[in-house]
Amino acid sequence: MEIHLGNNGSISKIEDSPDIPPREAFFKRLGEISYSDNVVNVKAMVMGVSQLKRFSDPIRGEGALRRIILADGDLRIPLTLWHEHSFKVTEKDVFSTVLIAGARVRRGLSGSLELELDSMGYLEIVSKTEKVEYSALSKTDIGKLVNLRLYVLKMFKENTVSLGGRIRRVMDTIVSDGESYAILTCWNGVIDRLRQMDAEGKKISFLNVIVRSRGRQILLSTTSSTTIIGVEEGPSNLKIPEATYRIDELEPGMRKIHVEGVVSTTPEEQEVVSTSGERIRLCRLNLMDDTGIVEVVAWRENTSKIMGLRPGVGVRIKWCNVRERGIGRICIEVTGDSEVEMIDIE
Repeated sequence: MEIHLGNNGSISKIEDSPDIPPREAFFKRLGEISYSDNVVNVKAMVMGVSQLKRFSDPIRGEGALRRIILADGDLRIPLTLWHEHSFKVTEKDVFSTVLIAGARVRRGLSGSLELELDSMGYLEIVSKTEKVEYSALSKTDIGKLVNLRLYVLKMFKENTVSLGGRIRRVMDTIVSDGESYAILTCWNGVIDRLRQMDAEGKKISFLNVIVRSRGRQILLSTTSSTTIIGVEEGPSNLKIPEATYRIDELEPGMRKIHVEGVVSTTPEEQEVVSTSGERIRLCRLNLMDDTGIVEVVAWRENTSKIMGLRPGVGVRIKWCNVRERGIGRICIEVTGDSEVEMIDIE
């Protein structure tokens, strides 16, 4: 429904009156929004702010957008701010309460409810609080956005991956909250922030980190609205975990782990052709211990790390990943971060 004000109409501001409800009464809470809504007014707290993105459109010219996370209790909904609204909220406004008028409801790529605010809408920051709740790694749930205070113990090399036709930068880190350890995968702008603050060895306060997996490892990932709001010097007594896994302990998805065993087959090198026509070098061998046997795979320049190994040699593969290969099968992947050491096997 729309209301049109013609030449004969008028509009005037109504002063506060006992007969008129406060303006907050015209704003919904996040939990009251549904897909059936078209345009809504919302009151919520800003729980995360992404970096500003500028773009050029051949029709509309220069533009900008920023994604923020709105929170109400445990409920969180992303809001995309377009153009002039994207400049009204920055990382300094995290924990602020905002009034959003005229936000459009849409279904995101993941199927979840999202909001967006264009030039027809309105945004106002009305108050700010410094309170925020942080979770312990041991208490996190898969698929949930969480706030964490983490010691960054090790930052690995930056890589690029192609996702949905877009090239994205990615970097793994080993983190700890002082009791548990996790692998935090960082994307794009978060990588730059961590490098700028020389984060290795420091305690970082992260908002809106998502829990990807929980098993023998906790796997975390930053999101488009992950926000860093605090940096402290970390204690010097926290050590990088060096535990070595047995083959029967390996699970698909494990990242940056250590595995030991005996090479049981001669490395086999071959060339494969990707769907894009690229010719890629591949090297594989089998590794065994007293609990089982597993295939080890290396691609491209990483093949040189295992090509020279021979059957009967004991090796320790550090900072490798575990991937699924078909139903019920796994393999160890040697990456650019991996180190292969010769060891004595008793």
